Amino acid sequence: MEYKRGVRLFWPIILIGVGAILLFSNLGWIHGNPWTIVFQLWPVLLIALGLEILFGGATGWRAVVSGLLGLALVGGILWILVTQPVIPGLNFGSSNLQTTNVSQPLNGIESARANISFGAGTNKIDALSDSSNLIEGQLQTYNPPTFSVSTSGGRADIRLAPGSTTVFIPPFSPEEKWNVGLNPTVSYQLSLDMGVGQSNIDLTKLLVSGGEIDGGVGTTELSLPGRGTFKLNINGGVGTIKIYVPSNLAVHAEVHGGLGSFNRLLRMQEVSHDVYETSGFSTAENAVTLIIDGGVGSISMFDSE
Repeated sequence: MEYKRGVRLFWPIILIGVGAILLFSNLGWIHGNPWTIVFQLWPVLLIALGLEILFGGATGWRAVVSGLLGLALVGGILWILVTQPVIPGLNFGSSNLQTTNVSQPLNGIESARANISFGAGTNKIDALSDSSNLIEGQLQTYNPPTFSVSTSGGRADIRLAPGSTTVFIPPFSPEEKWNVGLNPTVSYQLSLDMGVGQSNIDLTKLLVSGGEIDGGVGTTELSLPGRGTFKLNINGGVGTIKIYVPSNLAVHAEVHGGLGSFNRLLRMQEVSHDVYETSGFSTAENAVTLIIDGGVGSISMFDSE
């Protein structure tokens, strides 16, 4: 019995559509970043993919339906990109990077919860030098970020996050850049989401009382402070996290799950299953407890100079 293989028209049409989007963008027929708009239509893409799985690879009328589905999807998206009609919930964003400066005066703040989520690109956090501000940031993003600071007494709640349409950066587009500085006189409870890209989190000159760090997707370099006693929960995400530890900082690390690898400091010993500790941790004046969820990728610890 001869098996007759069906013709799959859906995916060739999709490839033609991607080429058409690139061509229309180069010709100036599409205003704004087309990929941020396409990403907002992901539920439609999932529906189309499900229908393609249902009808794709078949013969006869099913193959025709698959082809028509691809044409309708590409044609509809191109029409939206070119005409940019008013559709509730759809933001057409910007095709250019915009620079946003954020800041908040210190005004006697002694402790703060810093909830910072990065977008996609290159991210940096470090200590401010000779500044009277609680936080300062210069951000280059495709859409304005959201920023707010609420205060009560000597405590502040900082929230900084991407705008509603910030998405993965497409190939050949300039990277977003987040450069954030925090005042070193304030004690911080951190909640950091690294987003997508490369992040450099330098806490060496900051006062940290604890918090949580989500590695996101990409590479994160995390430099810990050498003073204080604090606890950090680290979610590995997808990619690589490098943790730099001052020589005077004692460390206790508990590793839970994950599909990647964990590489501890050479001066750490395994005290029980997946629990590691430096000598004298229990009596150390400066110590950090790390609760690590391995995620996918690698988490490695290094002694900093």
